[in-house]
Parts: sequence; C-alpha cells; structure tokens
Amino acid sequence: MSPITQATIAVTDAPDKTSITTALRSSFSVLHLFSAASFSRATAAIEGENSGQSFGQFWEHILAYATAAVLTSVAALEAYANELFVDPPKIFPDLRVEVMACLWELYEQKRPLEKFELALLLKQADPFDRGAAPYQDVAALIKLRNALTHFKPEWENEQVEHAKVSAVLAGRFDPSPFLGPTEPLFPKRWATHGCTVWAVRSVVKFINEFDQRAVALLPLLAMAVFELTTTSSGVVPLDQTDDAGFRGAGLALAAAPFLYMVGVPMCFAAGSFLMSLGLLRLSRFLAGAVGIAVLLGLVAGAVLSSPSRFGLSDVAISVFVSTMLFLVSALPAAYCWWFFAVRPHNPSVHPDSAPAALRR
Repeated sequence: MSPITQATIAVTDAPDKTSITTALRSSFSVLHLFSAASFSRATAAIEGENSGQSFGQFWEHILAYATAAVLTSVAALEAYANELFVDPPKIFPDLRVEVMACLWELYEQKRPLEKFELALLLKQADPFDRGAAPYQDVAALIKLRNALTHFKPEWENEQVEHAKVSAVLAGRFDPSPFLGPTEPLFPKRWATHGCTVWAVRSVVKFINEFDQRAVALLPLLAMAVFELTTTSSGVVPLDQTDDAGFRGAGLALAAAPFLYMVGVPMCFAAGSFLMSLGLLRLSRFLAGAVGIAVLLGLVAGAVLSSPSRFGLSDVAISVFVSTMLFLVSALPAAYCWWFFAVRPHNPSVHPDSAPAALRR
C-alpha cells in the first residue's frame, strides 16, 4: 500500500456471522509536492522549447504551469501542517487528547507557519529562525501564493501591493527571460522555471528542518513505546500475531546510539558500585556488569511488554530485545571503565598503586 494511504480493518465476531469493516485515509502533502514538481518540469520544458525567442503566446502556458507549481507547493506545506495534528496521541504523546482538541480548535484556521511553530512548541523543540532560510523563503512563497489566489489588479505605474510582493521575491530566483528588465517581478516576471524550482525546494527544506528540530531522542523512544503498547490493528493474517512488538523493537534498536548518551550516568553509577564491591579483575568486573545489564533488561522488557494485548510471546520478545540492548551498551562501557578506572588500582596489574582499602 502506498505510504500516502492508510487503512484500518475492523473485524467483529458474532455467533452467527463475522463482519469486516474497512476504511481508508489519504495524506495529500506528498501528492501535492509531486504535483508541484511535475508542474515545475512542465515549465522547464516550455522554456526550453522557446529558448531565445521573444515574448509570445507560449508564455501563457508558462504562467499556467508556474502558477500551478506555486499553488501546489504551498498546498503541500499546509497539508503537512494539518497532518501533524491528525493523530495527537502518536505525535504528541505527552499531551492529553482533550488538550490537543482545544488547541486544534484555536489553531485550525491559522496560517501554516503558525501551526508548525505550535508543533515545535508542543515538542519542546527549538523554534525556527524567522529571519533566515528556509523560514524566510517559505514566508515569501506563501505571500506569492496569496497574491495569486486573491489577486487584485493594479496599474503598472501605480503599484502598491504588487510592489511589496516584488520586493519580497527579489533575489530569490532569476526572473523570466521573456520579459524585459524594466518589468516588475509581480505579477508576470516571476513566472519562470527558476521560481518553481525555488518553490519546491523551499518547501522540502522547510519540512526537513522541521523534522530535524521536532524529531529528537525522546520522540523516537516515545514512538518505540507507543508501538510496543498500541492496541492490535486487526490487520493480522490468520495464525499470525500482531507485529507491533517487532516494529517497536526495531525503533528501540534504531535509538541505540542515543541510549549511549542517556546511559552515561547509569554506567557511572554501576561502575562505582562494582568497584565498591572490590571486583577489580576484568572477568569479575565484566560478570558484574552483565548481571546488572540482564537485571535492567528484564525489568525494562517486563514494563514495555503487553501480554494482555499481544500474548505471552510479546513478553519474551520485549525482554530479549531489552536485555540484548543493555548488554550491547554495557559490555563496551564496562571494559572502558575497567581499563581506565579500575585497572590502575588492580593489585595484580599495579600492586603498588592499589589503595589499602582495595588490597584484598
């Protein structure tokens, strides 16, 4: 199934019959962006076919395709902003559903940039720099879209609002080569392949930067927990179990590099504890680290598992994945700790350097 389409299937068992209800939900942000790219390529094709020619009837086709590219680029941005708030428990797991409902009622009719800023605020992420790209480019693109959608004619020698749009667009792309240099950018000279490329790329860069700001360590781990504890989707083949646990385990493994940073305080506490027990030999120190890792893995796996929803096999999967994750993280850290912190105090390696309290 296409990633822009989601499906749900509900199965209802009754004594006399079984009913199946299906529902589809489409996301149009990607489709709008594909459309904008297609219109941009069409603009480039017409410009290429008429390269070197003077202004002619072909320019009307350039204007049509360029306008479509701008409109669908901003449509992709607005659709993406709305799609962020479709599944609040998944995107904003720390907020109650009723709180999100109230916020969305206030923000649903606001501008797309305000919705993105709200999302970053709710994710406790760094806000956009309003004075730099890509925020400035997207703001200029939205101004162009609004000027085209709510177009108001002005005399060329008495431009006011048109001049403001031209000033915002100046320097962001090369103007149309089919119109003279004295022609203002808006309402005609902006229509060029350079503008459509700028429009599509600005939206892509903006969305990428938003994702980089919004998706950090905690959201990634929250997604893993959500997948591990989510209810069964019902889309499960016969004689098979729901794969949410496996997907959650995959997300947890993807977060493994970040867990090293989170685990530093834990490693420090565990290493200090093992040293206080006098486990100075490498084999004993690693054995102690393995014991702590296994214990933490068992506890974490039991907490993250959901046997009431996915069966006892989910407990085994969660415990195994959590234990392996802690072992993979703990063993290298334990060896480094022993080499740099314990080894200098190990009587078998440096008998003169060991403190009296540790000479056992």
